[in-house]
Amino acid sequence: MTQVNPQAVPDLIRAERHAALRRLAASLSHALGTPLNVISGRAELIELDAEELPDILDSAQTIRRQALRISDMLKQVLAQLDELDEQSETYDFGALLTSIRSELPSAQLKVAPAVEARGLRRGERAQAFLLQLIRWAQDVGALEELEMASSKLGIEFRLRLRPLDVSDIRTALEPWIHREQTETRQGALTLRPAEAVQLAVALGHARDAGAELELRHALDHSLLVAAWPALG
Repeated sequence: MTQVNPQAVPDLIRAERHAALRRLAASLSHALGTPLNVISGRAELIELDAEELPDILDSAQTIRRQALRISDMLKQVLAQLDELDEQSETYDFGALLTSIRSELPSAQLKVAPAVEARGLRRGERAQAFLLQLIRWAQDVGALEELEMASSKLGIEFRLRLRPLDVSDIRTALEPWIHREQTETRQGALTLRPAEAVQLAVALGHARDAGAELELRHALDHSLLVAAWPALG
């Protein structure tokens, strides 16, 4: 029978504990995060259709607020798990680049050299989020380019889009990002409610993974920024 070095037992226990924590974090994120994002998005659609029905509007707003509250609690739990395992879910940035380059022409992708050696927290979720975001932007005809650069949090993904007119969507994006009020601009792309909800769901997944999100506007474009936590 193989003998186990007694001095290695604490390391083995720690490794098993970290593995269990990672499985717990993944289960929580999947079991709670995804339906919460869907619930929030569906509640927003109801709000948009119920402006003349105060009782239904109030109920939909309550549902969305409570979904956001639970989502915030989930994010706190995931952050605490990360504190217990600082090296959880590391990810080679090169793998993410390979997948993104398969979706975008080289002219639409700009990568700062400093970020190529970075390791990402929950990098597989960053990859899934970016692919979902790119395909969404392509489907709605808004995609211009994606830029990757270093940030204080880790890596900043900047998706440059055609000017977006979100003034009629009200709060569809607000659970996940700060949305500046803008006037309708010539040539701006007006998102349909379903398209806004698709975007909100994708942003909800990123927010639950620890990303910081913001939507900025300029005269000739809109900029969706996702600052993703990295290691090292």
